[in-house]
Amino acid sequence: MIQDESIQEISASDNLLLLKSVPLFAELPEADVNWFLRRAKTIEYFKNNFLFQHGDPAGFLYIVIEGWVKIYRDNQEGEQLVQLIATRGDTFGEECVVEGRIHPCSAQIVGRNAKCLTIPGDVLRERFTDRPVVALKIISALADQLNKTSYFLELHSKLTSAQRLAAFLLKLSMDRGGVQTILLPYNKLLIAGRLEMQPETLSRAMRRLKEDLDMSFEGRTVTIKDLDALQSYCEVYCCRDEECSREQKLLCNEAACDVSRMLKMM
Repeated sequence: MIQDESIQEISASDNLLLLKSVPLFAELPEADVNWFLRRAKTIEYFKNNFLFQHGDPAGFLYIVIEGWVKIYRDNQEGEQLVQLIATRGDTFGEECVVEGRIHPCSAQIVGRNAKCLTIPGDVLRERFTDRPVVALKIISALADQLNKTSYFLELHSKLTSAQRLAAFLLKLSMDRGGVQTILLPYNKLLIAGRLEMQPETLSRAMRRLKEDLDMSFEGRTVTIKDLDALQSYCEVYCCRDEECSREQKLLCNEAACDVSRMLKMM
């Protein structure tokens, strides 16, 4: 359950770009996106606190603004099965769009404090009733998210561990406006779990990126020397003849574009 939280009024100007880059809202007209923003809240959660636990009523859709959230469930042996380490731009809690549903997993803050944009389920359902086209677009986006598993399988067969790490770092950079120095609020176990590799494999991938791209890994700080070289390294390509700007890439919705797929699903 939620503990020790501080609630702040949301700034639509700060979060409009974020929400438009989220697959669930990317296809909506800006008027609808702003409608949701006006009814949303930004909540800061402290490290190790739970947003919800398995079996709790599903009341909110969550969009991560900053920090990391572990989505997991326990198996019969009591072992944690991590399904997702969510970071900026990731969504979870989508089951709230149907009244009466419960959460099939638990969500816990990891690494450090985190901020999430929260939209109540009844707000979503109200808009669906008033604007059926919104419901259809979000249903379509939810269906697209089902392709995430197949995309990860494709990445595993196509990319080396160093390339998967490169794609992950490229996403983090682009999510933050193309910064070349990233502070990672994680430990190796968490990042390895997100990329579905062992911690020792992650360490080897970091060494490879140091050698191949002259990148720097100092504690939690990663310095990217050349973003274009990083994009080329992980074989992520813009689908347009004239390559999009970084902001255009962040908002890209072309289903066949490597950049769009990586940003929405990595």
